[in-house]
Amino acid sequence: IAGGPCEMVTRSTSLCVYPRGVADKFPDDQYLKDEGIEGYIGVPLFGANGQCLGLMVAMSGQSMILEDMHKLVFEFFAGRVAAELDRSLAEEELRRRDVLLSAIVDHIPHGLTVKDPSGRYILINKEFTRRYGIGDDEILGRSNEERFPAWEASWVASRAQEKDVTESNQIIIREQDREFVDGSHHRLEIVKFPISGDDGQMIGVGALGVDITERDAWERDARDRERILKGYHKALDRIVASDEMASPDAGDAFALLTRVAAETLGVERVSVWRANPDMSHIECLDLYQATSATHVSGTILKRENFPQYFKALQQVEVIDADDACSDPRTAEFTGGYLDEHGVSSMLDAAIHVGDELKGVLCLEHVGEQREWSLEEQSLARSLAALTSLILARQEQQEAERARQS
Repeated sequence: IAGGPCEMVTRSTSLCVYPRGVADKFPDDQYLKDEGIEGYIGVPLFGANGQCLGLMVAMSGQSMILEDMHKLVFEFFAGRVAAELDRSLAEEELRRRDVLLSAIVDHIPHGLTVKDPSGRYILINKEFTRRYGIGDDEILGRSNEERFPAWEASWVASRAQEKDVTESNQIIIREQDREFVDGSHHRLEIVKFPISGDDGQMIGVGALGVDITERDAWERDARDRERILKGYHKALDRIVASDEMASPDAGDAFALLTRVAAETLGVERVSVWRANPDMSHIECLDLYQATSATHVSGTILKRENFPQYFKALQQVEVIDADDACSDPRTAEFTGGYLDEHGVSSMLDAAIHVGDELKGVLCLEHVGEQREWSLEEQSLARSLAALTSLILARQEQQEAERARQS
C-alpha cells in the first residue's frame, strides 16, 4: 500500500476521499492504473483498544459523487466491520490462549484438577487420568463421593480442606498417600488453591498433586544416613576416649577396636593383621567373633598363597568385596578361608604408619552377600587409622625394649 491512497488512510483517523483523478494523484500506485480507478474512499478500522486493525475502502472506475449521507453510511458500516473484526480477533486470541493453556495443563508432570464450589469436577489433566485411569467422561460433573465411594474417609478430610480454601481464600498444602491405577503406591504433596472470577467471587478450587515419593524416600535415606553417621562417630569417640587406647598393652586396644567395629557395623568377624617388613606374610594380632564373643590370634597368611590379595593391599586403601568369592582381589580365599568361616563379603582397609603399609583391618560378613556403602567404607578407613596409631605405639614400645636389652 506504500505510495497509494491506502497508505494515507492508515495514517489518518477519519475518511479519506478522492472523488476523481485518484490514479493521477498517486502515480506510484500501479494497481490504480491497471484497474482504471478514478474515484476512491477509505476509512481506517480501529479496535476497542484504539489499535488500527485494517481499513475499508471503496473504489470506482468513474468519478464518485459523494453526499454527506453517503459518507455517514460508509462510516457506519466501517464501524460495524471494525467491531466484527475486533470480536473475531478477540475470539482468535481466546482460542489461542485456550490451546496454550490446555497444552500447559496437559503437559505438566503433576495431577491437576479443578472443582466448582459444590465440589464437582470441572477440569482434570492428562496426568490425573494417567494416575487414576479416569477420563473426562467418567468424572466431570461428579464429586469425589460419587466417583470414589471407597475413599470416603479421605474425601471427608478433602472436602473440609476445600471449604477452608474457599472461606480463607488461602492456599493449603498437605501430604497424602495414594495408590495409582497400576497398583503402585505414591506419596503426594497436594496443593489446593482458590480460583476467583473477574468480580472476585470464588468460582472453584484447584488442586495440584505433586508426586514426592522419590523426594520422601531421599529424605528418609538422608535421615537414616545421618543417624548411621552419628552412630559411627560415637563408636570412634568411644574407642579414642577408652582406657584401652591408653593401655600399655596394645592387645587391649585391639580387642576393644575389633569388638566395637563388629557391634557398630553388624559383622560377624573383625580382625587386625600385621605385615612383616617385606610383606611376605601377615599375622593376625586379634580376631573378634561376634556370635561367640571371643578373641583369637596367631593365624598367618602368606603372600605366596594369596598373591592377588597382597597386591591389592599395596594398591588401594579399601578392598570392598561385596562378593568375596568372585572378586578377583579376594577370590583366592575361596575353597579355604571363606568357606570354612562362611564369609560372603569382605571389607578390608589398609593400615599405614606414615607412608609404610603395616597391615590390614578386616571386616567379614557371614551370611548373604552384603553391599558395602560409602559410609561403611569411610568408617573402615577411620578404624584403620586408629589401628595405625596402636601399631605405631606398639612398635615404639618394642624398639624401646630392644634398646634396653
